[in-house]
Amino acid sequence: MALPGSFEQCQCGILGAEEDVLALAQKKEANALVVADSHGNTPRLKSIIEQWGTDSDALIFCGDGIRDLCAILGNAVEDRSFSLCIPPVIGFVMGNNDFDSFVAVNPLRKEDESQPYYVEVKVPPALCMNICGTNVFVSHGHYYGVYGSPVALCDAARENGATLALYGHTHVPNASYIDDVYAVNPGSCSLPRMGEPPTFARLFFAQGRKIPFCTFFKQQGGKYVPYKPLVSLW
Repeated sequence: MALPGSFEQCQCGILGAEEDVLALAQKKEANALVVADSHGNTPRLKSIIEQWGTDSDALIFCGDGIRDLCAILGNAVEDRSFSLCIPPVIGFVMGNNDFDSFVAVNPLRKEDESQPYYVEVKVPPALCMNICGTNVFVSHGHYYGVYGSPVALCDAARENGATLALYGHTHVPNASYIDDVYAVNPGSCSLPRMGEPPTFARLFFAQGRKIPFCTFFKQQGGKYVPYKPLVSLW
């Protein structure tokens, strides 16, 4: 696990060691934990990662809650048992309520006091990543008018060579095809809308399969269980 051990950030904005990012692209099978719009509910985001992070090859955060992600990575530096729940590759993007960078506790300082106490992590407005050979475009969605439809978002994904677009912003879980691009919004894990419960998604990838399988989850009691969204927007 590269995180929180080193806070390596690739040029594209992904957190994780280069070898882990490359391995993710080459895996025969992998799954990604996709979360968005925590809006200050750090405990909720942490509980999702505690339950599902260990079994995930990547964590993808689709914006509006970067402070929560920062706090969780800080917790992982201090708590060894929780650090084991952090997937080796983390993709994240800036939402309309986020800043373009955050300051995180530097895990290297625990072994070398000459290291700075904090490190700056850049938050990209969008990013591309590859999972099991599938090109993935990630954006919060507010630059693409996703309240109306994800068409412009999918156009951007297509222009970046992606067949999968992940986004947030609407706070409504949804999975839909726009021509040859599969668009997935995990919903909000904290502030859902349109009668939906707090949700997130897990995506299951395989080499040779163009589109991953998607399963949404909602909180039920102290656990998270599979869930079918109430609303189909498009």
